Amino acid sequence: MRRTAVAVALAAIACGLTGCSGLQFVEDQRLSFTSPADSKLTQLPVTLSWTMKDFATTGSGAGSFAVFIDRAPIKVGHNIRSVLAKNVAFSEQQLEQQNVYVTKDTKVVLTLVPRIRYDKAVRQRHTATVILLDDDGTRRTESAWIRSFDLDAKGSAS
Repeated sequence: MRRTAVAVALAAIACGLTGCSGLQFVEDQRLSFTSPADSKLTQLPVTLSWTMKDFATTGSGAGSFAVFIDRAPIKVGHNIRSVLAKNVAFSEQQLEQQNVYVTKDTKVVLTLVPRIRYDKAVRQRHTATVILLDDDGTRRTESAWIRSFDLDAKGSAS
C-alpha cells in the first residue's frame, strides 16, 4: 500500500516537472466506428466509417476529420500541412501519399494501404487514427479515436 502511494506521488511530481498540465484524461465518446469491425480480417478496398456527435463539418466554423493510417497523428496546435515537407505543394493527393486523409464525410475508402511487414504473414495489422481539425486544418483537441483492422497480406501494397 505504501509503495503504491509513493509511486503515485512520484508520478505526480514527474508529470509536474515534465509539463503534463492541461492534458485531457477524459475519454471522448462522440465518435463511434461503424466499419470495419475492430480487428476484422478484410481486403482492399476498406471502408473506414464512423458516426460523430457534436461536431459540425458544414456551416460557419465547420471542421473536418483527419485519418492517419499506420502513423501517429499531428500534435495539438499543429496544422495538417505540417505532415508535408515545406517545399511540397499542399494537396489531398500529397497527404494521401503520406497515409493521411482529410474529409468532411464520416468515411474514408482506402484503396491502397502500405505493407507494414515484409514477411509472409497472412494478416497485416493496420491502425487508423481519426482526429478533429478546425476550419483552418489545425488540431485543437487531444481527442483521437483508433480502429485496428487486418488485411490479408495479399491485400496490402508492396
